[in-house]
Amino acid sequence: MIAAFDIALSGLAAAARRTANAANNIVNVRSTGAAHPGDPTGYTPQRTAQVSLATGGTRALSLPLIPPSIESFEPDSPDAGPDGIVLRPRVSLEFEIVELGVAARAYEASLAVIRTANQMSRALLDSLS
Repeated sequence: MIAAFDIALSGLAAAARRTANAANNIVNVRSTGAAHPGDPTGYTPQRTAQVSLATGGTRALSLPLIPPSIESFEPDSPDAGPDGIVLRPRVSLEFEIVELGVAARAYEASLAVIRTANQMSRALLDSLS
């Protein structure tokens, strides 16, 4: 039953990572975008990649979105170049809202696994006493 708890905790951690990435992307949607991944002058959006572990459970990785930015014509922006172009992060609010929903469902599923494993552990201990 310990494995069930470990698997559920890895799911909770993955959901937390997915939520954090989506939240950061949403907050930075109007930031100045990065010209390329790792560019310190702009924001690089992150995507969550989730992989299964051979031992059970999952791991969530934060990966930079490539390309990180899109050009936006905003001649009145203080960040605009001489051509009126500003690099903005390539963030879709619709996608980020869906990611938050996916994270919420994953969180709920992991909590259900913990509740079930806890009930099974109690039932086992009750049957032994």
